[in-house]
Amino acid sequence: GIYLPGNDANRMDMVATTVAGNVADTAAGFAFDGSGNGDGGGTLSNSTVADNRTPGGAEAECAIVNPSASAWPLSSAGGNVLGDSSCNFTTTSDRQGAAAQGYWMDATDGGIFNYHAGFFGSMGGKPLNKPVVGMAHTPGNQGYWEVASDGGLFAFGDAGFFGSMGGKPLNMPVVGMASTPDGKGYWEVASDGGLFAFGDAGFFGSMGGKPLNKPIVGIAAATDGAGYAEVASDGGIFNFGSVGFFGSAGSLHLNAPVVGVATAPDGQGYWTFASDGGVFNYGSGAQFFGSAGSLHLNKPVVGGTAT
Repeated sequence: GIYLPGNDANRMDMVATTVAGNVADTAAGFAFDGSGNGDGGGTLSNSTVADNRTPGGAEAECAIVNPSASAWPLSSAGGNVLGDSSCNFTTTSDRQGAAAQGYWMDATDGGIFNYHAGFFGSMGGKPLNKPVVGMAHTPGNQGYWEVASDGGLFAFGDAGFFGSMGGKPLNMPVVGMASTPDGKGYWEVASDGGLFAFGDAGFFGSMGGKPLNKPIVGIAAATDGAGYAEVASDGGIFNFGSVGFFGSAGSLHLNAPVVGVATAPDGQGYWTFASDGGVFNYGSGAQFFGSAGSLHLNKPVVGGTAT
């Protein structure tokens, strides 16, 4: 992402900067050489450093890549969001690591509620032809999309608009969406399994036009962006592209219908989520950590996602 040579003349003070989505063997976000005559570096404030990874997928925000470096040169001026703690920031206003990140909630009128996450706009209070049914965020968490049941797509922040099914004929309503890993495309999925790809999202097949025992209720993208899984309310899983099939609840008796799916970060499995809070895990990459299946819920669960 950003290379910091060990020379004081190369100092940079960065404000409102996003360093996201880079890949390198080490230090995919900030790499410090340290072999020059000084410490270089600078300060970072109100910025996001996230989703920078090794080729194997490990988080790698900051690192010293030359052992002669005397100290880590980049310091915090506060207000940063970092995917891990490798940048060595000590300011209390910085949020470091997955457990310190936030989330958004999406309402059917397009209202967005942000918690420890940026607000970039919403469709709340604006005219909609159909209710909003889902959302997805960009890799650096600096934007998001909302999708409506008629396929209308609304982009905010650094989320690009690459097209939508809004205003086009649909056999059945859209029920969800998923973003490609680089944030330069997305998929919309309809309840009959129809799949609509936009931007750099590839089309790898769908259940559209094929017999279904129950309607499709959700979609999850492969971690490499080269596939996706559709899930039906009976727990049936339909995998396309690089998503493997690891099993499903399609032939089981369920206490409550399935409402969503999430793929494992390493691509070796997935979870499905039922409206009573039950969780079903498949593949070696999707472990079972508990569920709300035995709890009394005031209202049904409607989705789930993976860390």
